[in-house]
Amino acid sequence: MNFGKERKTICVSCQVGCPISCLFCATGGMGFIRNLSVDEILSQVYYFAKDHTISNIVFMGMGEPLLNYNNTVRAAKILNNDFGQNIAARKITISTVGIIPGIKRFADEERQIRLAWSLVAPTDEQRAKLIPYKNLASIQEIVGAFQEYQEKTRRRITIEYVVLKDINDSNDDIKGLARIAKQLDSHVNLIPYNPSPGRDFICGQIDLAAKLLNNLHTNATIRRSVGSEISAACGQLAGKEPNT
Repeated sequence: MNFGKERKTICVSCQVGCPISCLFCATGGMGFIRNLSVDEILSQVYYFAKDHTISNIVFMGMGEPLLNYNNTVRAAKILNNDFGQNIAARKITISTVGIIPGIKRFADEERQIRLAWSLVAPTDEQRAKLIPYKNLASIQEIVGAFQEYQEKTRRRITIEYVVLKDINDSNDDIKGLARIAKQLDSHVNLIPYNPSPGRDFICGQIDLAAKLLNNLHTNATIRRSVGSEISAACGQLAGKEPNT
């Protein structure tokens, strides 16, 4: 993702498919196939690093990074190393739906690699409808894990929130999001929904959501969406069966 001369970001996958099965995500429709190895994770970055100077890495492609913890974190550390890509730890972000054992384990990592939380909805009832993962912890349990993480690390997290029309974009929904964000040292990143075949979702009122959050003194921005022209934007990544 080319955001100008100073910022070139690689979005990295850590699994083939995904066990979380978010209904709004094309990857979730694939189911879980397997974890990627460290080499496979790194190869995604090195492919582009041949021709570009990479400034940022986000583990936000296919899969749940904290369910492939060892390989994901090892790859991130290599990319941070002088002998890897020498990317600053604070410019590497790992996204999670809220895998509590992984969050707690990550709190003991010495490098200042960042975490992001894919929240999706402000209540457990709404969230369970959108994320049918059977081991999904409650919002307050995840908030507690992040509070412990921040007590240890003093690191801010990003809360990622895909805005879905008439599902999670009402004023009450956004006020609920603000209440959650204020329990943590956090920044809210509103994500426009990118259409995928077979999914009947529409992007919600993202500008109004951002305005309301800022009026509620909650730091929020709207993520710029890139890659939709090749079905590679956020939520659109899915594999295809090879031709035989």
